[in-house]
Amino acid sequence: MVVWQQLRRVLPTPTAVVDSRNGFYIYWSIQRTEIREEWDCLATFVKDTLSGIIDPTVTCDSARGSVHHKEGLLAYDVELGETNDIVYDTADLTSAFAAAEKGIAIAKESILAQIPDTKVKKSKLTIISAEDVSARIEAIRHLSVGTFAVPETPTKVAYSKHNDYLRHQDMAEFLQLPVGVATECVLHQNKPGHKSATIYAPDNRADNWRYICHCQDKPLDIIGMVMALADCTAAEVYRYLDCIYGVSISIPA
Repeated sequence: MVVWQQLRRVLPTPTAVVDSRNGFYIYWSIQRTEIREEWDCLATFVKDTLSGIIDPTVTCDSARGSVHHKEGLLAYDVELGETNDIVYDTADLTSAFAAAEKGIAIAKESILAQIPDTKVKKSKLTIISAEDVSARIEAIRHLSVGTFAVPETPTKVAYSKHNDYLRHQDMAEFLQLPVGVATECVLHQNKPGHKSATIYAPDNRADNWRYICHCQDKPLDIIGMVMALADCTAAEVYRYLDCIYGVSISIPA
């Protein structure tokens, strides 16, 4: 429970903490809602905020039992460690996690430092102020290159590799948003403090960068992202991105 001892000082007060042999579950009870999107966005926000120190394959899974079964191991009755009668409104719990983000990030850094083999994906992003994000998104909406550092020397890209080259560009740097954590979605109007989108870096060379709006369950690559923001054609997107990244297409004779 060492990890929990570090987290409990910064997390919103949970409704229950359960010991499950190889780890523990933290539960936050929320009031019943008929709007599935609200639960999805909140669950994703919590998962993204705690990414790196949780098991992403079971987080936000409602089908969890009271007996731990694993092949080759004896059944293990999970133990209820802490409990109270706190029931959150979805908006209140979202705000509580948003307010705790800085403290959670510090706690995560401390926890991950104790696990040398943990690998965290990083982006080249260096600017994430609200003003920079706003300026960058507005530039993209108007297909403007004003906020970008356009290369002086063109990069020759084979016609057959053009799509892959663009889709492998760092979308976090392109949008001026952090990678792997929940942020306010740039595709629609957000409630104050409501973070429903995440940028995912490629897991391997065959993958592309992805921007996902969890409320709409809408994954977009960089080309689709520009089309959505600027409401333009694919041809206009290619010309725009080619200008930003200094692409010179090489067409075979």
